[in-house]
Amino acid sequence: MNYRFLVLFFIIALLTPAHAAELYSCIDRDGSRIATDNTQDGMEAKYR
Repeated sequence: MNYRFLVLFFIIALLTPAHAAELYSCIDRDGSRIATDNTQDGMEAKYR
């Protein structure tokens, strides 16, 4: 019985897609460093 749950767990884990978001290190107009997934107008952005 426990074997079935273990197999089911691994099947679900393998079918679930892994998603990594793109991150940008930005500097805003005031000079503050921000980590974000989308840039805004007026920011210097470096893809990480």
